[in-house]
Amino acid sequence: MTFWTALLLSTLTAVDTPAVSITFLDVGQGDATLIASPDGKRALVDAGRATWDVVGMLQVWGVDTLDLVVATHADMDHIGGLDGVLYELPIRYYMDNGVPHTTREYRELMDMVEWSGVPYLAATARTIALGRVSLRVLPPWPEARSGWGCLRWPSSRPATTAP
Repeated sequence: MTFWTALLLSTLTAVDTPAVSITFLDVGQGDATLIASPDGKRALVDAGRATWDVVGMLQVWGVDTLDLVVATHADMDHIGGLDGVLYELPIRYYMDNGVPHTTREYRELMDMVEWSGVPYLAATARTIALGRVSLRVLPPWPEARSGWGCLRWPSSRPATTAP
């Protein structure tokens, strides 16, 4: 699990049932995770590097719509396949970490999000209901949004551990 995945999607809780499904898709270098609630709601977190790899896998799994697509960060091995997902599947909401990036791939992805008409969810502290599954979103700290390095804590902020 990457740093941004842990930051954005830190808590996954099944409410009233242990039947939540989490599938890590083999997309080579990169990440792609499919989360399915017991009542048929689905979220895709990242999509690997290649468009058709992840779209084909989703089709094999019988996925014809996604309720939420999350891009944890703008590295190509996380967002490279998202343009095809946005083009091929109906998607209810799109969210990323809210940290703009300057790469061509990121700009093209944002153009695709706009073209598709999928509502963009800001990465704010919240809990998102995926059917009976709750996804807790922890946004990046303000320093990350302003371009500060993402893999180190600011010296003024002590690292904390979960209780």
